[in-house]
Amino acid sequence: MTLGPPSRMLSVAAATMVSVVIVGTGAAAAANVDNNYTQPGFVNCPKLQFFGVRGSGETSKDWGGYGQTVWNVRKAVLAQVPSAATAEIDYPAIPVVYPSLRHLPSFLHYIATRYHTSEIKGIKNLAQAVSKFVGNCPGSYVVLAGYSQGAQVVGDTFLSHLTAAQQARVAGIAMLGDADFNGSSRVDVGDYDHTENGVWAYGHSKRHVRASLAKKIVSYCTQGDPICNFGIGNLLACKDHPKLCPHLHYTDLFWRKHTYAVDAGDVLAARFGAASAVNRIGLSQVSAVPGTSQAWAIGDNAPFMVCGDGYVLHYNGNSWSPVRPSLATDIALSAVAAPSAKSVWVAGTVGACAASRPFLAHSSGGAFREWNLQWLGRAVLVQLSAASSSDMWAVGYVPVGRSARPLALHWNGQSWTVMPVPSASNGLIFDAVSASGLGNAWVIASSFNGSISEALHWNGKRWSAPYVFSNVFLSDIATSSSTQAWVIGSNQNTGRSFSAHWNGAKWISVTTPTLSFSLNGIAMSGTRTWAVGEKWMNSTSGNAIPEALFSTGGGWQSLAAPDPGDSGVTQSAFYGVSAASAQFAVAVGQNGIECTAGAGFADVYLNGTWRAISAPNNTLPGQWPVPDCGG
Repeated sequence: MTLGPPSRMLSVAAATMVSVVIVGTGAAAAANVDNNYTQPGFVNCPKLQFFGVRGSGETSKDWGGYGQTVWNVRKAVLAQVPSAATAEIDYPAIPVVYPSLRHLPSFLHYIATRYHTSEIKGIKNLAQAVSKFVGNCPGSYVVLAGYSQGAQVVGDTFLSHLTAAQQARVAGIAMLGDADFNGSSRVDVGDYDHTENGVWAYGHSKRHVRASLAKKIVSYCTQGDPICNFGIGNLLACKDHPKLCPHLHYTDLFWRKHTYAVDAGDVLAARFGAASAVNRIGLSQVSAVPGTSQAWAIGDNAPFMVCGDGYVLHYNGNSWSPVRPSLATDIALSAVAAPSAKSVWVAGTVGACAASRPFLAHSSGGAFREWNLQWLGRAVLVQLSAASSSDMWAVGYVPVGRSARPLALHWNGQSWTVMPVPSASNGLIFDAVSASGLGNAWVIASSFNGSISEALHWNGKRWSAPYVFSNVFLSDIATSSSTQAWVIGSNQNTGRSFSAHWNGAKWISVTTPTLSFSLNGIAMSGTRTWAVGEKWMNSTSGNAIPEALFSTGGGWQSLAAPDPGDSGVTQSAFYGVSAASAQFAVAVGQNGIECTAGAGFADVYLNGTWRAISAPNNTLPGQWPVPDCGG
């Protein structure tokens, strides 16, 4: 549902027209409409079918019939699953206007009658489309996305108007600005007010999601949206300033590091990957055990670790074996640190799809034991670094309204303590950390949208002033002493990868190879440094392959990283690297931008050469559940 002011009867159709003029006309968007929509008898079934449902007041001429918000969700899905077929669902999508307080009762009556009739038609059309597709392509999957009134259509259709067999073929659904939003549901995502529900819930029951289906659903609501967070204050604010109403801005307000719409597309693509990629684990981070040839890695059955059931894998020098970090479900792991052979920590989020609380667990050789961090509320842990078993850091952020404040925790061998952070960093997040001793730790602070990236140093007593890197998005940092550190990332102006070296006094940019476009992980042992990421296959190709770089203190040299071993994949990357010594380092990554690829791979640097080591795929015990974004 999208609202406009009664004085001018501004429907969302009008509001959407304003947005379209700014970012591109609806006609231009509609030129690239559906691909491979399955008709009866269609034999070339796509692996994934996307159905999108537009919001109130948006028409079949707006953004190819999807409306601007769902169009952006669709675009994000296609970026990760290019072979997906897509189709918009046509229905009245009747416009709604902002009421004054005097007209509030008639507004609620309008919602319960004419609006509801429009929504029922949407439910009917969507249910028929899903039924037809699943009947024609029983081995394929479906994802659903809806905005505003379309979100209510999507949620009601999936929960109440599909058979159990049809629900089983739906890999995931995303709702943005749902009128039937339940502020206390486990599927909620965003900076919404937990005490407010959707406008439909006033006079009707709130949306109830069965636990067995919750793992497939994500429902986005942003602070101040009167449709999913219905309150008089939100309603009047949007009546007075309709163009600024948060309900109209899911395509430009940020959640995590993307807009809400793009984040929704990423989640849908990941859930398709989780549903279809049986026993294929994408690896994201690794920690080599100092002084050994062992390592610990984290991964997820959902590509790109958007949300899911996290895995911990141990490398014993010859092969990988999976370890369950917790009996809890819906855990997304983001970090791992192994300070010794008998100590490994993992961090992430429980209730990953809704970022409900931080997760931190430790193993001293046996089962993992979760550390109680519920006192941190909805904090998000992003990365760990261990200088020793009694000197560790965990960093991340705490959501605050539409912004955040950075979070740093320190472990002294007995307990975790919240560390002070510079007040100038409020509004930023700490998304990387590296420590080599009590008086030497570096963090990366960045904004959600990547427009700000800076490095800060902790000398054991206080933080330095920030070192700001203009037009650069920093992805990782590593240090081995107070005079040796590196940062890596990507240059937002050139599209090339970026690196800089700290010599104890200043940061100096170091040129990276020509075809390198993104460095994702970095590790140090003394002056030896490894950086990994992805590069273009050649100067004319749009295909990416893993990249590994090596430095002994000067410039970079390219290492001949082994082929990941999946000839059908043309988009592969390293995401993390860790060094146990000057002679032993481990890099981990994932095959493919297409979610059905998703298989992790790992390489070892041993005595000067790289070699591939057995991938941890198709090796899980038969009773190990195949995750479906959390189960």
